[in-house]
This record gives sequence, C-alpha cells and structure tokens, in this order.
Amino acid sequence: CPEGCEVVGRRQREVQCVDGQKGRPLRPFHCQALSSRPPSTLSCHPQPCQPWRTSPWGQVHTHTLSHVDWLGPNELQYDCEYKLFHPQCSRSCGGGLRERLVYCPEPQRCNATQRPNDTETCNLQPCSYWDPQDWEKCSVSCGGGMQHRVVPCVVEDSSSVENSLCDQINMPDTLRTCNLQECKTNTGLLCRKNSMSSRFCDKLKLLGRCSLRSIQKQCCVTCRG
Repeated sequence: CPEGCEVVGRRQREVQCVDGQKGRPLRPFHCQALSSRPPSTLSCHPQPCQPWRTSPWGQVHTHTLSHVDWLGPNELQYDCEYKLFHPQCSRSCGGGLRERLVYCPEPQRCNATQRPNDTETCNLQPCSYWDPQDWEKCSVSCGGGMQHRVVPCVVEDSSSVENSLCDQINMPDTLRTCNLQECKTNTGLLCRKNSMSSRFCDKLKLLGRCSLRSIQKQCCVTCRG
C-alpha cells in the first residue's frame, strides 16, 4: 500500500492455478471446478493522519529528526540530545523573523497540506534612537556656565516620536557645564565673585551700568558674563 495517511490505494498479487502435488502451473479451467478464484487486488485502508507538532517560537536551526519527545514547554529531545529553544526575534525592531520547529511524530503520518508555518515576522515597530543636536551657546563667557542641547527621539525616517520609545538609560546628556575658567577684571585681577548681590548686579547690567569702572569691579562676574 502507498505510504502516507489518508491515501487510498490498492494492493495487487498474482493468482495462479497450480498442481497441488507437483507445484507446476496449470491452466485456469483446472481450478475453476474446485473453488472460486481468490481476488488479485485488495483495497488499502487509509490510516488516520497524526497532528503536526511544533516547538515554541524562537531562532531554530534545521535538524533531521528521527525521534522526538516533549520534555517541557521549551525543550525537546531527539536522538538522546537536548535542544533549548529561546523564543526571541532576529531583530528588536524594524521587522525581524522568528522560527520554530514543525515536525510529524511519525514519518509519513501527517497531512502535508496542513503543515503549520515554521516562520513568522516579529517586532514590526520602527526602530527609534536618540539624535543629539548641536550644543547651544554657553550662558556665560567665564566663571562657569551651562550649555543646553535638544536630544529628540526619532525613527529611521528622522521623524520625532515619544521619548519613551527610546532607551532611557542611554539617553545622551542635554546639559553640561562650560567656560569654567575664572573671570578677570579690567585690572587683570581674578574675579571670583561679585562684591554686591548677584540680583542687584543683574539689574545694573540691564541698566547699562557695567560700562562704569566701579560697577565692573563690584559686579565683575555679572558684567563679564
């Protein structure tokens, strides 16, 4: 009979009339009076198909299996060896591929037209990454200031997306210190701090008083900024 499940076929055999004592072939009419002629063909009874079995989704290498048993939800045994399948995608974003093992528990006993897929796409969301822009001008020319820059989260076509879609741990800095050198007065002396309050010095600077030598001395940090 033909191999495979749910396959209808026929078996054939040769039927001859022979001499019972000498074993030599005779013409068919010699046997017709003794008994009816046995059938020369028989129908094969198709065997029911076994269901396909699959491993968990993961990155699987192709193997030729002669014997397969389940050991657990993510583990198979074949030929006395163990294989652990990790359900992971080939890419974390931008469209990847993951595979699984699809096998028949008995050779030729599964319907080939009903075989499940052994690959599928995964992680189809676009890849996102941090795109740091140029640093802005330092807030002061001396005495220690701050610089700011914009660090948007973008996808592959450079369009901005929510920051939560980028890696928060490895986000580049958006602030840094700058111009840490000490400020100097017009006399060449180092200026470490204003002798008047910084708020009052800010007002004097807005009024244009930093052009006065006395104000430059008392508000040296503010006037040099």
